[in-house]
Amino acid sequence: PEEPSPLDLSLYTDKDSRKLAEKEYKRIQKLYQAAVKHRESALKDRRKLTEKREKKGFQEREKLRREEEKKRMQGEEKRLKDEEKQRLAVAKEMELRAVTVNPSGPSPDSGARAGSVSEGSAAAPQKPKRDKRFCLLPGDLERGSSGPDKCWVRVYMEGVDEVGAHCGLFFPGPQYASLLGDTTERIQGWVNDDATRRAILDIHSLD
Repeated sequence: PEEPSPLDLSLYTDKDSRKLAEKEYKRIQKLYQAAVKHRESALKDRRKLTEKREKKGFQEREKLRREEEKKRMQGEEKRLKDEEKQRLAVAKEMELRAVTVNPSGPSPDSGARAGSVSEGSAAAPQKPKRDKRFCLLPGDLERGSSGPDKCWVRVYMEGVDEVGAHCGLFFPGPQYASLLGDTTERIQGWVNDDATRRAILDIHSLD
């Protein structure tokens, strides 16, 4: 609002005219002051509204940033888990590939170690490796036993401990194929023997 000009009483010659002019001027002054207050109140409300919108916009942007950061962290965590899972799978596969069944002689690396000894030096006698077992075989605890039952097959697994041998014995691999084939052949022999025995009994019953 525009501020009213100061009152010039020199324009009024008589007393009544001056009083009337002063009264009108006071009324205009009150209207001006009210307009100023209204304008200041409106500006204050506008500033509050602007600040509120800016605050809300900042909160929304911050929320969006946190959500994107959360998604990124979840993706990174999933990637690390997948890499660890793949690493364990590769390690397991390499462990299973190292398994051998019923070795006929000493380990291959013993020959390589013996060959690396310089000529003229006496080769130290190699101590045979002791079997590590994860179970006791029939006959181990019996007194006077000549050894374990011949039906039990010795399975040699290179590079694994008792726990690894126990867990990996029946995984697909050379040791599993050998055990499965031997077991199948043994069961087939039992079936054939039983069939022969039944045939002989049937012949005697006819007599």
